[in-house]
Amino acid sequence: MADPFVHLHLHSAYSLLEGAIKVAKLKELCLAAKMPAVAVTDTNNLFGALEVSTTLAGAGIQSISGLQQAIAAQAFGLHETRGARLPSLVELRIGQPGILQRRHREIAHQIGRGIALNHEGQRLLP
Repeated sequence: MADPFVHLHLHSAYSLLEGAIKVAKLKELCLAAKMPAVAVTDTNNLFGALEVSTTLAGAGIQSISGLQQAIAAQAFGLHETRGARLPSLVELRIGQPGILQRRHREIAHQIGRGIALNHEGQRLLP
């Protein structure tokens, strides 16, 4: 028997303009594919984390909390016209505050430098 597949970078409907999978449908798809776990890494938010966790746990599927963060490439010395994306997964429950703190620090850094990004990490203002 082949090892089960676990998707570690998936966007749900909570990932605005990027994902369309509603949590109930995600549960059905995971069950159909016999996936024991899945990581939902919505862009710039954890709005769906609780719904994903409770819905999947009820079906016996392990939910891995995550976040894909759009970051200003210039903040890292990169000369990119679009921002970079940094997907992060939470290994332990105590890791969730850390991922939120990093997100808040990046937002504060962008505001402090007058950087405004769209959902793809592209600068909105010169």
